[in-house]
Amino acid sequence: MSSVVLAFDLGGTKTSCALVSGGKILEKSEEKTVKTDTAEDLVAQISKMGKPWVDRAKSISVATLGLVKGASWSAPTLGLKDGKNFPLAERIYSSLNKDVTLVNDAQAAAWGEYRFGAGQEKDMLFVTVSTGVGGGLVSGGRLIQGKTGLAGHIGHIQIDPHGLKCTCGRKGCLQTYVSGEGIAFSGQAYYEDATTKDVFAQAKKGEKWAKDILDTSTSLLTIAISNAKSMLDIEVAVVGGSVGLADGYIGMLREKMSEEGDMYSVEIVEAVLGKDAGLIGASDLSLKS
Repeated sequence: MSSVVLAFDLGGTKTSCALVSGGKILEKSEEKTVKTDTAEDLVAQISKMGKPWVDRAKSISVATLGLVKGASWSAPTLGLKDGKNFPLAERIYSSLNKDVTLVNDAQAAAWGEYRFGAGQEKDMLFVTVSTGVGGGLVSGGRLIQGKTGLAGHIGHIQIDPHGLKCTCGRKGCLQTYVSGEGIAFSGQAYYEDATTKDVFAQAKKGEKWAKDILDTSTSLLTIAISNAKSMLDIEVAVVGGSVGLADGYIGMLREKMSEEGDMYSVEIVEAVLGKDAGLIGASDLSLKS
């Protein structure tokens, strides 16, 4: 029990629960995240999922979408009436009676890849490209979270102040062009009701418009990664997510990166922990807290 953590990954679509030890998943369950307008319902779901296993764990860790600041949590994209500075750690502790560590899901995945995956304990940027674009930073052996929990959120770098509106409220964020949602939106001008998979499929067939959309996505992400190198001197960028790991995407990133000079070039590697990265990273952080 001493090194076993009860870990949760709270997402907008699914919530996972697992017993984790030494970077390995021992038991795991998954449910659709409850549709609600109050964070209390999410606490209830987490508690129900965790109760069968909580007595086997030393502590609890929660990787979650949104912003984490200490023990409080904000999730502006979920439309919760109590979703700003909600005492999520305290509420879970009250229900399950074990110490709780909260961490942003992309930051947790970054730490998981750093400790047990493709990061190989190098200074690194983790980027997950899926519906949106998330990220996490590890430097000098530390997960960089920042005072407000915003550190590493590369998807919200603004690249065009007059561009497309992002879900965060700003205009022209990187994720509006790079993400799966952005790729699909761009494709719909050429292909009725296009999905991200449609754009990749049409690009594979040689359709210029689809190839151009993917070229834009990978070019902008490469620039963002290179900019991270200039600011943080990262050694490696670990790329994951359904889009990031789609056939050919990382190859395009590497091709774009090869055009950068040595000073700004970053090694790009594939994430290896998959959708368990957040659970694994959060559990390890729980043991260190």
